[in-house]
Amino acid sequence: MTTILRFFGALAILPLLSISIAAHAAAAPFVSACPPAADGRADCATVIAKDAGQKAPFDTPVGLTPAQLLKAYNLPGTAAATSTPIIAVVSAFDAPTIAADLRHYSEVMGIPSLAACKGDIRESPVPCFKKVDQRGGPDFAASTAWAAGTSLKVESAHAICQNCSILLVEADDNWSTNDFAAIVEATELGAQYVDIGFDVHTTESKSLYDQWDPIFDHPDVAFVAPEGE
Repeated sequence: MTTILRFFGALAILPLLSISIAAHAAAAPFVSACPPAADGRADCATVIAKDAGQKAPFDTPVGLTPAQLLKAYNLPGTAAATSTPIIAVVSAFDAPTIAADLRHYSEVMGIPSLAACKGDIRESPVPCFKKVDQRGGPDFAASTAWAAGTSLKVESAHAICQNCSILLVEADDNWSTNDFAAIVEATELGAQYVDIGFDVHTTESKSLYDQWDPIFDHPDVAFVAPEGE
């Protein structure tokens, strides 16, 4: 953990939030936040407590607050930069209510809300939130299979960097080809930090995935993922 945090800073918390729970899922009352992944498809690497919906009303903070996350990892909560950093969260399928959910999360947790981006996220004069599909457009998937996991990552990103812009890039589905295409789109849209919100299940040779190695050849971009290569 120390090594990851040293290289990737605050963004490293995003995959750790998922993997720290998933590591104990077998012995705890957790369920997967997304359907089981077939061979060649990705998994959202997120689990949810079975009684999560029974703990408290939605307007009452549940779980770790932004302040607790910042204290636990000794983070400032804001980026010291002359321009607004962009964190991209790459996920699959659609989270149709994510913009409203993010606003509500911010209100409940008492942190600044993100405005909707107007135009190019790189040119926004203020931190903002934008959702695009894997081609950079608005053609989102009909399925909401990963919505819970997507929400966790987007809201956590905002919690740990409250003056960063958040770019959500949604792949059409969880086929690895589409998921990797979404990563490419995230870098092309200017993200300096990319949270890869999935891992790929495959019995095929690793060489089949070597074709994707060049998409990570960005010295100025930090890529983080929950597990895998």
